[in-house]
Amino acid sequence: MGHPPGTVFEIHDEAILGRAPTADVRIEDSFASSSHARIFPRGGSMYIEDMGSTNGTYLNERQLQAVEQLQPDDTIRIGETEYRYEE
Repeated sequence: MGHPPGTVFEIHDEAILGRAPTADVRIEDSFASSSHARIFPRGGSMYIEDMGSTNGTYLNERQLQAVEQLQPDDTIRIGETEYRYEE
């Protein structure tokens, strides 16, 4: 929603995903919170965490309960919007 399928977002440092105009990756999805999730590097890997969103962040169809390391081809779902993590 809002981005054509296949749109690539390069994340080198921290990135906030959400509906806010200030979000690094803006999500035009009514189920997304303003600052919904954060992707960030730690020790050479990338991690994702939910930022207290109302509807939750899903990694491979499991709702995030804590920070999790991202792996290639992981699917991130926020509302009805899906992203695939690639390195």
